Amino acid sequence: MLFLPSNNTAFAKIDNGAYLVAAANNSSNKTNNTTNKPNNSSNKPMSADEHAKQGNIYYNQQKYTDAIKEYKEAIKLDVDNPEYYTSRGFTYIELEDYGAAEKDFNLAISKDNSYARAYRGRARLYKKQGEYKAAKIDFLKAANFYYKQKEYTAAKNDFKNALEIDNRCAEAIFNLAIIAND
Repeated sequence: MLFLPSNNTAFAKIDNGAYLVAAANNSSNKTNNTTNKPNNSSNKPMSADEHAKQGNIYYNQQKYTDAIKEYKEAIKLDVDNPEYYTSRGFTYIELEDYGAAEKDFNLAISKDNSYARAYRGRARLYKKQGEYKAAKIDFLKAANFYYKQKEYTAAKNDFKNALEIDNRCAEAIFNLAIIAND
């Protein structure tokens, strides 16, 4: 079924019940809440996770602008997933858009205040900006969350990151000793 209102926008209901939205004078079909990628041979709309995975591929290829677009699509489809905000935050750091990076890390933490990767990202951002006290605090938070999740290598790395900032940080020294004895 195809609808063509007076504003030259076409609406078509597709098999999965979603609506395809496109301007009548525009050959590039844009979808509402989903995106069809050229390499998606089934023409099935991509999920939030698929957009995030594509964003990760672009990030690893250092195609940061394309990665941002994919993370934005993932967030549109799942606004509550802290992973998407965190990944986009790391990408904004690469683009040196520190304000946007901090906003995304803060959003990720607001979605899940125990999401260690968001604290690690914000700590890296703060360290890069010379905000060492804030960086140390976030590295310690990340390390403690990783430790609770039994991700000891990640915890160890972030305790070491905190020690790089403050080589007398008792919390980091103590917890590294515990990890070494586990």
